Amino acid sequence: MSTEPTYYEILGVEKTATPSEIKKAYYKLALSCHPDKNPNNPQADEQFKAIGEAYGILSDEEKRKHYDMYGKEGLDDGDNEVNMRGMMRMLFGAGAFDDCFGELSLAQMMDDRPESDESGVDEQMKQFEKQLEAQKGELVEALSAKLKLYAENKKQFEQELEEDIEEKKSSPGGAALLRTIGYVYREEAKLHAKKFLGIGSVIAGGRQKFHNLSNGVKAVYSMASLQAKAQQMEKEEQARADGKGRAVDEEKEVLQQAQFMQRSLDTLFKVGSLEVEHVCRDVCETILKDTKKDVRKQWCEGLETLGLRYRKAGKAAAKEEKKQKDEDRKKLEEDLKKQIHQKHEMETQAATVTATTTTATTTPPTSAPAPTSPTGTATAATTLPADDAPIILGA
Repeated sequence: MSTEPTYYEILGVEKTATPSEIKKAYYKLALSCHPDKNPNNPQADEQFKAIGEAYGILSDEEKRKHYDMYGKEGLDDGDNEVNMRGMMRMLFGAGAFDDCFGELSLAQMMDDRPESDESGVDEQMKQFEKQLEAQKGELVEALSAKLKLYAENKKQFEQELEEDIEEKKSSPGGAALLRTIGYVYREEAKLHAKKFLGIGSVIAGGRQKFHNLSNGVKAVYSMASLQAKAQQMEKEEQARADGKGRAVDEEKEVLQQAQFMQRSLDTLFKVGSLEVEHVCRDVCETILKDTKKDVRKQWCEGLETLGLRYRKAGKAAAKEEKKQKDEDRKKLEEDLKKQIHQKHEMETQAATVTATTTTATTTPPTSAPAPTSPTGTATAATTLPADDAPIILGA
């Protein structure tokens, strides 16, 4: 009987769990096992993948039905592999930012690979574009509702904003996403506000282009660096397989793989963040360009307020995350020092014991002189343990 945990056990839910319960369990685990929150835990990446795999199956009604009936064997080839949609969703807020950028097309394109024939590709692309357009409509509606609330009831807007920020900042990648979206909202508000018409609008637009170019260069550099590292690891592995490479300690190899996985996730986040910015800008421009002047002024104020608050919360959360990471790293270093010290002490003790044993077995015993009587005649002495004084027997 297999001891491998079921998808339900991985998410910590019953087999009868509702879609809502599965979703809540997934979000909670995604947050606790996110690699950013566990930088010194090599197992965190594997746990992160397992949670994404489990959610990818149990959140799909058809796949869940097959899984319940036949187990993993009942799934189509590839269904029980880590899907990019689940991975990207976990990296980018685990659903907490659905009202800001929705599902990233990057993940959909990686998962829904086009058919081999040209007609199949065209059909899939058309379907893909329809999905993006429908999602954009939902995002426009969600942001419009927030800006409308700001214009009509600032007190309620503040109350709902506090709850919104609290949920977002505690989600996976929340700190970085809040800063990114906050930046976009502020820049778009300035770009469309009345005071930024004319030369101001040109300056704001130029700043956005420079920002986009800078982030694009960083993402490209990260991908190139990651590819070079992957090729290096592949060459080293091939050399070891051919008996030409240097042997690598197993623990060190696991650590290197964990570090490579972390770099992969970081690069994926940088690339995905470019799309997050693009989607948020597109939504803002769609809303503000078609709004009347008097309404647009208030909505730009609301958008800038939203951006300021998001960015401020993101910076604070990032500071806390850095503090926690530093504490975890310090604790890990202290634990390693203790382990090294204990290992050194054990090695020293073992060396001392070995040296003592060697000396005892190689040095011949020294014979004590025969005791004599007062008359000078040798006498016999009883043999006693070394700790006891010899007893002299008289003539």
